[in-house]
Amino acid sequence: MVKVLAIASTKGGVGKTFVSVNLAAALKRFLGKEVLVIDGNISAPNLALNIGIVNPSISIQDVINNENLSLEHAIEKTRFFDLIAGRVGQEVNTKEFDLKKALEPLKDIYDYIIIDTSPNMNWETKMALDAADEIILVSNPDYFSISNLMALIGKIKKEEKDNKLKGIILNRVLGQAFEIKKEEIEDISKLPVLAQIPFSISVLEALAFTEPVVYYKPYSKPSRALKKLGEKITGEKIERNFLEKLLEVIFG
Repeated sequence: MVKVLAIASTKGGVGKTFVSVNLAAALKRFLGKEVLVIDGNISAPNLALNIGIVNPSISIQDVINNENLSLEHAIEKTRFFDLIAGRVGQEVNTKEFDLKKALEPLKDIYDYIIIDTSPNMNWETKMALDAADEIILVSNPDYFSISNLMALIGKIKKEEKDNKLKGIILNRVLGQAFEIKKEEIEDISKLPVLAQIPFSISVLEALAFTEPVVYYKPYSKPSRALKKLGEKITGEKIERNFLEKLLEVIFG
């Protein structure tokens, strides 16, 4: 049964899009799931750039602007996952698009639909949260990011969508004493930390080569954390042979 996940943060720069791209890639590559990723940051889309798509054939803005187009028309097939991309600089003529209804015809095709949300609590984010079955929050383990995270949780509760909150992903974890610890974050947020993704130069290299890090360096520490996140999301185990376990130890 398909599950629609909204990946959310209202603080720019925490790695929300990175998580959306790499969780999707991990679900497909290591767990064999059919995955669709949607760029829900309508006003400033950049998700497609992460995998080298600059100008999609049909954008999500095209679908919003043209009632004769459906989301299915906008699907781009890539070797990483299927994608509905936004076009940079393209505006929409309405803010009343019902994404939840528009997704219905696609729910027989995919196991997971991941929506990368806007870094603002605006109509785009509300549209994505309405369409989602579960909301996963992304933060860095610093005071500024966690303060913003708590404000977002408050807004989600005000919208009466807190029953959708699945948990938190901590990204760019350095493992330093000055960072807020997982247990502290779980205590103040009352939500589980689903994954801690360590900072690594491999992530920056993967971005430069427009590949998900789980493809670029599948045995790196960030990739291992993302694989474990995929296991937690699906409740399934990724089978690793001896060589794969050895490579994870060597390159991790």
